[in-house]
Amino acid sequence: MTTGCSAALTHATLACVTGGNPDLHIRIPDLRGFAKDECIIPQHSRNVYDAAVRAVGVRVIAVSTAEELEAAFGPRTALAYILAGPNADEGPLSTRAICEAANRRGVPVLVDAAAEIFTVPNVHLKLGAALVAYSGGKCLRGPQAAGLLLGPQGPHQHPMRLSLASPRAEASQGAAIGVPDEVLAAEQRPAACGPRSTCRRCRRRGRAELQVHVGTVKISAAASTRTGRPAGSRPRRWPWC
Repeated sequence: MTTGCSAALTHATLACVTGGNPDLHIRIPDLRGFAKDECIIPQHSRNVYDAAVRAVGVRVIAVSTAEELEAAFGPRTALAYILAGPNADEGPLSTRAICEAANRRGVPVLVDAAAEIFTVPNVHLKLGAALVAYSGGKCLRGPQAAGLLLGPQGPHQHPMRLSLASPRAEASQGAAIGVPDEVLAAEQRPAACGPRSTCRRCRRRGRAELQVHVGTVKISAAASTRTGRPAGSRPRRWPWC
């Protein structure tokens, strides 16, 4: 779970660039000295939302033909990014073609499927993508500040899981790009799970401490304004409680 598809793209790019080494997180977006700092993007996938990928500091290499794609791969290639859609379904720069070229070189492919229908088994993973990002507020009909990041399972997991699952990674994210996403994560549970919450599930997971850390009062007041309730009224219990 991520705080929107944009956060999923950023964290996925971070994991590909750091190669599973959480100690490198605090240096983002200064990639000087990193072994890999390039991202290949087909021209049909360039869009305003690839700013979430560029925020990590990678150098974008745009390609328009199959020949340019083959020439773009090198020792500094960290990942390839594709925006899912009609332009990526067929042709020399389709998702399948890019995944085949990337997988031969051990380069992960990140698919931005923010506005796509969620499929099980996932169509993009079946085509060879390593990571797939979805928006929770579009076809999934979930909260706007929610998203999903899918990856492989099993013993040979992608550095995405290894990079973000360790305690050192959690600590380093707090000092780098993880802070805005942490604030938004608390915003997804505006007022029902405050420091005085009676929800047993919230207490078990320590959500009360998280909201105290990011400023429960401001988030609760903003949520009351959006839902039309008086600023001091008792909120209804949210479905996940």
